Amino acid sequence: MPVLARADEASGIATVLVTMMPDLGERFHLPRIVGVEFPFGHPFGVPNDRVMQRTVAEATLALYER
Repeated sequence: MPVLARADEASGIATVLVTMMPDLGERFHLPRIVGVEFPFGHPFGVPNDRVMQRTVAEATLALYER
Protein backbone atom coordinates (compact mmCIF):
# COMPACT_ATOMS: atom_id res chain seq x y z
CA MET A 1 0.00 0.00 0.00
CA PRO A 2 2.71 2.59 0.76
CA VAL A 3 4.25 2.05 -2.68
CA LEU A 4 0.88 2.60 -4.37
CA ALA A 5 0.27 5.72 -2.28
CA ARG A 6 3.67 7.12 -3.31
CA ALA A 7 2.86 6.49 -6.98
CA ASP A 8 -0.53 8.20 -6.61
CA GLU A 9 1.05 11.18 -4.83
CA ALA A 10 3.67 11.48 -7.60
CA SER A 11 0.79 11.61 -10.12
CA GLY A 12 -0.86 14.45 -8.20
CA ILE A 13 -3.50 12.34 -6.43
CA ALA A 14 -3.61 13.05 -2.70
CA THR A 15 -3.74 10.01 -0.41
CA VAL A 16 -4.20 9.27 3.28
CA LEU A 17 -2.84 5.97 4.57
CA VAL A 18 -4.75 4.37 7.47
CA THR A 19 -2.34 1.86 8.95
CA MET A 20 -1.53 -0.22 11.99
CA MET A 21 2.15 0.44 11.24
CA PRO A 22 2.61 4.22 10.95
CA ASP A 23 6.39 3.83 11.10
CA LEU A 24 6.21 2.07 7.72
CA GLY A 25 4.37 5.02 6.19
CA GLU A 26 6.92 7.40 7.66
CA ARG A 27 9.76 5.30 6.24
CA PHE A 28 8.22 5.76 2.78
CA HIS A 29 7.88 9.53 3.45
CA LEU A 30 4.14 9.60 2.86
CA PRO A 31 2.64 13.02 3.58
CA ARG A 32 -0.58 11.92 5.33
CA ILE A 33 -0.74 8.96 7.73
CA VAL A 34 -3.39 7.97 10.28
CA GLY A 35 -1.93 5.45 12.72
CA VAL A 36 -4.46 3.20 14.45
CA GLU A 37 -4.17 0.47 17.08
CA PHE A 38 -6.59 -2.16 15.83
CA PRO A 39 -6.07 -5.81 14.86
CA PHE A 40 -4.64 -6.35 11.39
CA GLY A 41 -7.39 -6.47 8.80
CA HIS A 42 -9.53 -3.96 10.69
CA PRO A 43 -8.02 -0.51 9.97
CA PHE A 44 -11.26 1.26 10.87
CA GLY A 45 -11.95 -0.76 14.02
CA VAL A 46 -13.78 -3.93 14.88
CA PRO A 47 -16.90 -4.90 12.92
CA ASN A 48 -20.16 -3.23 13.95
CA ASP A 49 -18.46 -0.50 16.00
CA ARG A 50 -19.91 2.29 13.89
CA VAL A 51 -18.91 5.04 16.30
CA MET A 52 -15.23 4.10 16.15
CA GLN A 53 -15.34 3.54 12.39
CA ARG A 54 -16.84 6.97 11.90
CA THR A 55 -14.22 8.51 14.19
CA VAL A 56 -11.41 7.01 12.11
CA ALA A 57 -13.09 8.06 8.86
CA GLU A 58 -13.57 11.63 10.10
CA ALA A 59 -9.94 11.84 11.26
CA THR A 60 -8.83 10.58 7.86
CA LEU A 61 -10.94 13.12 5.98
CA ALA A 62 -9.82 15.94 8.27
CA LEU A 63 -6.19 15.08 7.56
CA TYR A 64 -6.94 14.91 3.83
CA GLU A 65 -8.54 18.38 3.90
CA ARG A 66 -5.43 19.93 5.46
